[in-house]
Parts: sequence; C-alpha cells; structure tokens
Amino acid sequence: LNSTKIRKFYNFAKKIKTMKRLGQEVDLKRDLNRFIAILLYDAGREEDKKKKPIMEEFAEGMRQIAEKVKIHSKLEYAYDVFVDFFEALVAYHRYYQAVKKENEREGSER
Repeated sequence: LNSTKIRKFYNFAKKIKTMKRLGQEVDLKRDLNRFIAILLYDAGREEDKKKKPIMEEFAEGMRQIAEKVKIHSKLEYAYDVFVDFFEALVAYHRYYQAVKKENEREGSER
C-alpha cells in the first residue's frame, strides 16, 4: 500500500474525531459505515494486479475493526482508540517505507 491511500483513509477517520472534539454533531456509526464503503470502493477500483490483493486485505481488516467499533458499548471511546490505532499504523507504515528505501539504497551502493 502506498502512503497516499493509507493517509486518505486515516484523514477521513481523524476528521470525524476532530469534528467530535470541536463539539460538532457526528453520527459515529454512520461515519464508520461511510469509512467502510470508501475503503471497499477503493479496494475494488485498484487496477494494479500486484497491489489489488494487498489493498483488499487491508480494506477487509479495517472493515472488521470498524465493525467491532460500531457495536462497542462505549462507541465514542472505541472510536477514539480506533483512530489512535490507525495513527500508529500510519506511523509504522512510514517507518517501514523509510527502512525499505534505506535498504534498497544500501543494496545499490554495493
């Protein structure tokens, strides 16, 4: 997965958390349904045959997490944890990409 796609999904989730924090009215279940729809739509539209299975696996994993959040008895708390998890995922992805790039650079210098 490329950073742009992951950030697109993360930004959607973060925007909702920010709106909630600012006191704006949000419907977390509805917004999670939209999040899932966007994920699955993008996974279905992926044209790169190598990336498509990765995108589909990512979308399905995030869908499962979002579904668990929707049924949690403390929905707002669960959503905040979901966004925090997503933020950690984005940070790890960025780190992983940097390490991968560094390894490729070292390999080409030999």
